[in-house]
Amino acid sequence: LVYPFAVYFGIQYFSPMFFACILILVALARFCLLTNEKTLSAQLIFVLTVVYSGSIYLFDSENLLLLYPAFISLIMCMLFGASLGQKHTIVERMAIAGGTSITPNMTKYTWRLTAIWSGILLVNTCLSVYLAFYSSREAWAVYTGFVCYVIFGGIFLVEYVYRQYFISKYGP
Repeated sequence: LVYPFAVYFGIQYFSPMFFACILILVALARFCLLTNEKTLSAQLIFVLTVVYSGSIYLFDSENLLLLYPAFISLIMCMLFGASLGQKHTIVERMAIAGGTSITPNMTKYTWRLTAIWSGILLVNTCLSVYLAFYSSREAWAVYTGFVCYVIFGGIFLVEYVYRQYFISKYGP
């Protein structure tokens, strides 16, 4: 939430190189503070974030800076999409971690939900790229820092209501 507005207000005072250093420090802190084992996904996200942020620093590129939300959305899209071919999708793993018992009906449900989120994240990536290149900084900041989160929240709410209906009709 903070990143787009920090870039929007800060780019007039700081170079993209400054933001790249902050991104690397935040990625390092986040990775070091992970209390559970550092999964392959967490390691991959860390490495990709450092490489991307290093590119921002190396090229001192405002465009790469503006593409960072699209980059994060694309990584999430790839994680969700890649899990569709695994025994348990990422949504199913989150449900299991939350204490939900998974039945065959719920396995199908979580697979479909993972596919839907993959599509949503891909659309978000495309919109974020478009806004980074073809819109004002204001429109980019409002969408990537606020609107997309409102949309995601609305989707979570609709899915929660539908999940309650699904469980009542088909069982957990």
